[in-house]
Amino acid sequence: MAKPREIKRKILTITGTRKLTHTMELVATSRSKQNQVRMQAAKLYADGMAALVRELAGGGDIAHPLIGVPGVVQRAAVVVITSNRGLCGGFNAQVLRAAETVLRSLEGERAAAHVYMIGKRGGARFRHAGRTVEWSSTAFDDRPKVADVNALADRLIDAFLADAIQKAIVVSARFRSAGHQPVEVTPLLPIAPPARGAPHGGFLFHDRMDAMLDELLPRAVRTQLLRLLLESSTCEQIARRVAMKAATDNADDMLKVYRRMFNRARQSSITLELMDVIGGASAIPSRRAAAAARRRRTIRDIRKGERSWITGGSYRSSAPPWMRSFPSTSCRRSTMRSSSKALPATGRCGSCARCSSTWAATACARSRSPRPPASRAA
Repeated sequence: MAKPREIKRKILTITGTRKLTHTMELVATSRSKQNQVRMQAAKLYADGMAALVRELAGGGDIAHPLIGVPGVVQRAAVVVITSNRGLCGGFNAQVLRAAETVLRSLEGERAAAHVYMIGKRGGARFRHAGRTVEWSSTAFDDRPKVADVNALADRLIDAFLADAIQKAIVVSARFRSAGHQPVEVTPLLPIAPPARGAPHGGFLFHDRMDAMLDELLPRAVRTQLLRLLLESSTCEQIARRVAMKAATDNADDMLKVYRRMFNRARQSSITLELMDVIGGASAIPSRRAAAAARRRRTIRDIRKGERSWITGGSYRSSAPPWMRSFPSTSCRRSTMRSSSKALPATGRCGSCARCSSTWAATACARSRSPRPPASRAA
């Protein structure tokens, strides 16, 4: 089992990651709602523009360069819309997978594909795969600017009118509902002509219809491209919200497991500490008893040695260890006399110079001789 400190470090790391993912989930939820409002407004405008073009062109045969059915395609423009940031699940992977399918189908038709890449993630993937990207941009974020969208649309229209490309398609995620955002291939150029017998609005033209279509059709292309970009950004935020929600749930599960492990490791350490304390407390009486026994043995040895010494035995063999360092000469009265020292008037033999112990007044405890007469003491 890991140490509590290591588990605590992992818990702190996962907690920080969970805060990050939960914050990103909330931000993605807010941005997806805002993008849905803008997307719905652009959708209404694009649908109204397409309906107006159908009504205008439904009254007769329209011969306009932007309206028609693509014939033999030799060169095609493929606009791929990806995101600039990651952490959005399989959003970019699905779009790029669909783009690869489109490119392979064009290669099977022996048509050259001009890739227009939107988003940093798609550009990095295509460069890594070795594919040629004719145009790329990272200026389109959650709120694409109308000027940038118009510049891209005009670039495609000019290439189509110059016959540099025969058709233009857009590979992007389409918003169908909050739970369903499929990746679809949407034709952008040429604009599909209205069906035969389409209802005519009964408009009276003060100018030629061609001049009016020259103004309306490019605007319809720009509006359709803006709508696709807004739908893609909305799908990106929804995918990011789902991915961050899953990451937050996984972090909660991991925190639950690691907290349980931490509690078990902490309880084990507390149990071991308690066992150490209890074992030490139980060892104290035995240590005290051993010390008391040693003291008793020492006292017994001292007394045994003194008795053997007093009775005239060899104190080196019977005395305790601390007495064995003294010389073997016994302290007797003759020794005291030979030292030319007079005994005290009290009748005691005095203090022994070797062991500093005072003997009884009636007799010397070592020599067992009677108390010396007072005349000698004098």
